[in-house]
Amino acid sequence: MNNEFKPCIDRYVQSNDLTDSKASTLKTTQFFCWAAVLTIAFHVLLQFDLLFSQPQFEFGDFAANSFAIDDAAKLERVLGNYSRFGFSHPGPAFFYIYAGGEKLFYDWLKWCPAEHNAHILTGIILQSLFWAVSVTAIRARMTNSHSAILIAMILLAYFQLTGYAFTSIWPPHQLLMPFFCMLVTATCILAGDRNWLWAFVLSCCFCVHGHVAQPLFVVPLTIMVVSSIFYDLLQRSRKHDVSLRRSLVTSVSTKQIAFSIAAIAVSILPLVIDLQSERFSNTAKIIEHAIVNRKLDHTMLDSFIYYLNFYSFWGSQEVPDLKLGLAFLQTHGWICAAWSAGLAGTAFAFWQSRGHHASVRHCAVSRWTKMVLFLSLVCHILTIRWGMMMDGEMFAFNGFFNYAIIALNMVICLTVISGWIGDRLSAPVCVFVGATIIAIVSVSLEPPAEIDKHPSDLHPIPKCIPPREITNESIVYFRSFNNMGSWAWMAGQANAWRKQGFRIAVPRDLTLILGERRSIESQLCDATGAIHCVDFMGHRNTDNGVFALLKCTDQLTREDCEYRWSMQELARHQSGFVMESDTNLTDSVVTVGRVSTLVIPAIGQLPELELQLEAESFLSQPSQFELSLGGTKIYSGKVAGRETFIIPLSQSLVSRVIKQRTALVFSMSPPDADAAFFRLPPQPTTNLRIYSVELQRPE
Repeated sequence: MNNEFKPCIDRYVQSNDLTDSKASTLKTTQFFCWAAVLTIAFHVLLQFDLLFSQPQFEFGDFAANSFAIDDAAKLERVLGNYSRFGFSHPGPAFFYIYAGGEKLFYDWLKWCPAEHNAHILTGIILQSLFWAVSVTAIRARMTNSHSAILIAMILLAYFQLTGYAFTSIWPPHQLLMPFFCMLVTATCILAGDRNWLWAFVLSCCFCVHGHVAQPLFVVPLTIMVVSSIFYDLLQRSRKHDVSLRRSLVTSVSTKQIAFSIAAIAVSILPLVIDLQSERFSNTAKIIEHAIVNRKLDHTMLDSFIYYLNFYSFWGSQEVPDLKLGLAFLQTHGWICAAWSAGLAGTAFAFWQSRGHHASVRHCAVSRWTKMVLFLSLVCHILTIRWGMMMDGEMFAFNGFFNYAIIALNMVICLTVISGWIGDRLSAPVCVFVGATIIAIVSVSLEPPAEIDKHPSDLHPIPKCIPPREITNESIVYFRSFNNMGSWAWMAGQANAWRKQGFRIAVPRDLTLILGERRSIESQLCDATGAIHCVDFMGHRNTDNGVFALLKCTDQLTREDCEYRWSMQELARHQSGFVMESDTNLTDSVVTVGRVSTLVIPAIGQLPELELQLEAESFLSQPSQFELSLGGTKIYSGKVAGRETFIIPLSQSLVSRVIKQRTALVFSMSPPDADAAFFRLPPQPTTNLRIYSVELQRPE
């Protein structure tokens, strides 16, 4: 064969003897299929009742995800899950996968009793596929398939210790297997095996979509992978005196290149759409947050202690005791002992391999083993840096992907050790040992209760029956609540009613969680039905589950048509108002965004009324604003100093609005502002400080 066209025949098996590439590809495909099928079956059997018997109704973050999945099913989602820092994570890849799983397993096949069950099943399949690709890539670098099977089973048992590596679709958890796949396939490419380029690109795309911090890992790894590929191609072109393009064509599959380009294009598309939108883009919010919070919140020692805690398999909601410092190692001595034993075994196996068969020595000192060690060092540096950059408290869920870095450390030890013992163990013995380890872990391990605080994973939340007067044409307006914890119960109930076909609206401060198109301002643009305001009163635990206690807001009548807002109620129960941050001005609120909306439930025939508004501009220059009732402009003017505006409301206009909406809907905005504020740039805003709002009969 002419060396000019020789593209490294032995693509998968790391051996000095070349094998037929088609046979090697077949073996690799078979190993992948077995790994994927068995891993999916294992986790489905473990979660059988959860998946197929008991319907699960989402709560908290899972309910917020369900809204996003519903948007993805309609091809409307362009952002990832929300962040508590005021922006969304970069991309919706996971949401579209779960939306497809819902269509398949719930709508078409009818396997799952509820949508959330289908999401969990889809998550298991997705994570298992990334896992199967990872262990297949490891197997491709091994000279002994028996050892590869044992390594795969030991790693599977290890990931069970993390709690929710395969079965959770909570956004911090779902990154684990794509991240592990990215690391493993990167080592293969750095070692010269470019057949895993497609898997590396795909896992990178999922990682970037999943969390805003992932580019910290993806970008350096991508630079190393691309540099490695071009360096090898340059060496090949010089050695065989061919062009770089010709070397690329003969070394990298055209299908791989096409798949990688397609994956990158699809991954970037939502980001491009976000940047091209007229509103303040999510990317701009992320950049702004990074600039404002560029100061490091934690020291290198804090970050190191945070990383070490993952070796103890701590709960997702825990934070490290940074006061311990390196004393952490004294309280967790078994961690040092276990890793010392592993490193000692690795060193012993490496020493013993010197006098054995070439394949054993090759496994211990191969280029791939060196690349795994090198990449592990790089990832440790990056994760320490990420810990230093982390905003706020160092919750464990922020770095759940660290379990993949620990797994990469295990791969180094297991690869070297297996190279020494590989010829000593038969396939049945390897399978028996691995199955025994998995069985012991699965049966004896009870995940820490702190790992998941979400009751929907423990029991279903029954759907509350909506009042009879609420129809599918109605807008069910879930107003803000008395404490931050109540949003989770509201989200669960709102999601249950969404599935029944009701239009859900929330104030602007909750649109980051449930989606901006569900803001009350957006719903008012394209809905003509009545508005029913719902207040959350608490929740009650019963033997049948958890009930959210809701009530429809009291309505204004002719006998009691006067209304005065307290500033706390205005900020809590209306959209577009926040309490004044200045402690000397606690009796006022300020407007935020382009539109501020007041919704007052009303019924019957009301008399003539007038709206009294006391406000001032909090800028150095006057602010101009418009006020409308039910879409009809009732006032337009400027405000500079503190002024009181008395705006008459005709009885005919009030009656028409109540008949249409069953509520008085006031909107405050800059001149010519569209009520669908999220489609427009953030400026100008009304920039008002409000001291009082009253609805009363004229004197």
